[in-house]
Amino acid sequence: MKKSLHHPQQTSVSCLLVIAGWLLFPLAVHAQQRPSRAPGSHCGFIEKTFIPSLAMGVRRIDDDIDTLDLRDTPNQAAPVVAEGVLFRPYFVVASAMDEGGNAWYRLQDGYSATSPLGWASGRDLHLLQSRYAYTFASRKRTDLADLQDVSKESYERLLAQSRGDLEGGADKVVVREVAGAEQWQPVTINDTVPFVELRIPREERDREHPDTTPTFKFRIPLENRLVHMGAVCGGPIDAEKLRQLKETVLVDKELEMLFIVDETESMLPFNEVVAEFIRTAGRLAEGRPLPVRVAVCSYTDGPPGSRVTIGQFQAVRGEADVRQLAKQVALLGIDLPPGGYANPPERMLEGVRDALNKTQFLPGGTPFVAVVGDTGHEPTDPDKPKLIEDVAALIQQTGARIYFMHVGQRTQPDEMLFKQDFAAVQRQAVNRGVPADRIVYEPAEANNLQEVLEKSRNEVEDERRRLQRQITRMESRTPYTEPGPKLLRALESRGVDRRKLDERHLQYFVPSQGWLFHPTSTDAASAQPQLRELFLLAAPERQALKRLFADIRDRLSRREQIDGDAAIRILATALATAADSPALEADVLAAWRKIPARQRSVGVFLEDVFGLRLKAALPFPPLAYAREQPATEEEITRLLERIGRLGEAFNDAGDEAFWFDASALVP
Repeated sequence: MKKSLHHPQQTSVSCLLVIAGWLLFPLAVHAQQRPSRAPGSHCGFIEKTFIPSLAMGVRRIDDDIDTLDLRDTPNQAAPVVAEGVLFRPYFVVASAMDEGGNAWYRLQDGYSATSPLGWASGRDLHLLQSRYAYTFASRKRTDLADLQDVSKESYERLLAQSRGDLEGGADKVVVREVAGAEQWQPVTINDTVPFVELRIPREERDREHPDTTPTFKFRIPLENRLVHMGAVCGGPIDAEKLRQLKETVLVDKELEMLFIVDETESMLPFNEVVAEFIRTAGRLAEGRPLPVRVAVCSYTDGPPGSRVTIGQFQAVRGEADVRQLAKQVALLGIDLPPGGYANPPERMLEGVRDALNKTQFLPGGTPFVAVVGDTGHEPTDPDKPKLIEDVAALIQQTGARIYFMHVGQRTQPDEMLFKQDFAAVQRQAVNRGVPADRIVYEPAEANNLQEVLEKSRNEVEDERRRLQRQITRMESRTPYTEPGPKLLRALESRGVDRRKLDERHLQYFVPSQGWLFHPTSTDAASAQPQLRELFLLAAPERQALKRLFADIRDRLSRREQIDGDAAIRILATALATAADSPALEADVLAAWRKIPARQRSVGVFLEDVFGLRLKAALPFPPLAYAREQPATEEEITRLLERIGRLGEAFNDAGDEAFWFDASALVP
């Protein structure tokens, strides 16, 4: 087997060997990395309101999804274009039904003018029905809160506790509060949402067990409200395990690939395959969402000190980077050195050792390494046992997944040394605790080299995604709730006990309900609520409302009556501008005019159309009825103070805020 000299430019040529197979099949991207697809559209709205249509991916107890698969079209067989995380909101911009009658929803991250992420199956989603979510309130109360499944069980638990039996009805609890839960304060759209309000249609409400307790009947000293919600039920987070995982995989960082190649005349049939890989890779590199770091090192059986050539990592960004290099790869091995290095076997293990030792991997990466050759290491080399130990140690140290790609005839004893050396490295690495499936032997021919590369690449990427999903599962898990007895029984019937729930860092979306105040509260004046309301506002809505409130504040400062027509025009214009959607202005004004004239006020509009529960904070009618219901100085002062608190809530939350404390909205 004659050798070619390894010229400097050929190192660069070899460095691109690895790229094409990986760029031919880009990674499924995290949902926040938007694919280059058709332009987005404005989000939808709930019924006839201007409450944005939102959905979040959820794991229910009858499924075990880790990510929200977003597809190219509303069809289960369509390709996945992105993987969204669970338990965070997405805007819904369209809906459709597939041939089987299953609902699908097109999602995007923004309120408007955003590239859509893809279509998600309705079975993996919960559609939000209002602007409201809940967290546990401050710890000024003595008892932890718990949530029940249905109204009847909520009443039974409330009644038992109000009579002094704190454990009464505990078997009906589906979700319990964990100490410290008042720290659970989501702010951005990416934060895990605590409890999302579940609005029950009027015809489906339990009239025997209403949302507000009949205090005169049950002798409960405090009027109490039953909040219907979907709870995110989690458990403790293993911080040390999470730290170790993060050191194992670089999330949303470069994928590193190293090829260690034997340049021989017998390798010529494979060079054109590699060259075509590179040509395709250059065309695809520009659109890849994550950068790729690649390197190739080569080895010969030449004199000591010249056997291994190290190629450091570099990136490919477009076709221009690879056009000439692909041409050179096709010719690799034709130029032979004087005298040649013609004697097999090669110095394969020495090449692997030096490449793993001298190539600069990123810390915490998950590198893919492919050793491509047609013969193994010289069996009479006295350093061979030590080389095997060194290679195994470097595999353990780098965390690499290494593929020994055996090309050629694979019939002669010298050729089969390649497979024997692989087996020796694998045994030594396994003795060090490395999983056997991280050291893989792959025979390949010129006509199936591309297939072998793709198969190996898929295995590496699957492992990478598995680790990333595990990290996402842990980071998004809330440690402030835990399953109650009723939920544990339901989980155990599906083979998931509390130990498995915690070891696998699972959390579930569980329909539930809880009392706003704890039933042991005896003094209405000092009672502390168990739950705190949050309400959502997208960035364009926040800008529009700030403009509206500024106008109202100015008018009230001048002791003027609120001009509803003028105020809503300001809101409509500001919202259309901020959302970059001119049609919104006419839609908002049309919704304003649909309110009966004698009921038409800014407060009614914001509560009934915009979905903000202002608790009669803006009760004044338009100017046409001001004489019938003039505002008093006291009312104007109180309203001016309320508007100021709303403005402070927006300003304090920051530009990225998505959820706001609703305390500013209640009297």
